[in-house]
Amino acid sequence: APSSPGWAGPLLASSSCWLHELIRPPCLLCMALLFSLFSSSSAASPRPLLVTNADGAEGFAVLTALVSARDPSSLVGCVDSAGSENSLALRALGVALRPADDLRGCFSGVSFALLAAPLTADRAARASELIAAAVAARDEE
Repeated sequence: APSSPGWAGPLLASSSCWLHELIRPPCLLCMALLFSLFSSSSAASPRPLLVTNADGAEGFAVLTALVSARDPSSLVGCVDSAGSENSLALRALGVALRPADDLRGCFSGVSFALLAAPLTADRAARASELIAAAVAARDEE
């Protein structure tokens, strides 16, 4: 575990915790990160939340769970393929979809992002791209 786990400290106390295995370099770049992008919001509506790799197994599972917990119109999915089965299911649930080939557009106007890199051989590199895009979007606001 990292020397300063911060918010994850209590979760890392048990070596049987699945998070214990994720919060270790180089896996840190691979895990999903909740990243606060902007501070302004309207109290009348939920702040927009983006989930990357939304048409992948992890992103799809997160978004479908979130649909039951918050207004689907406040959810945004960044997808590799707008025509995939998962993308079509998300769209039917009311989730807005944005193309992953335009990361700047994916992060535009969202307050929070859950960064889930695809489960591919280049996952660490893709996670780094997502983090850089999120930071750039935050810095532009």
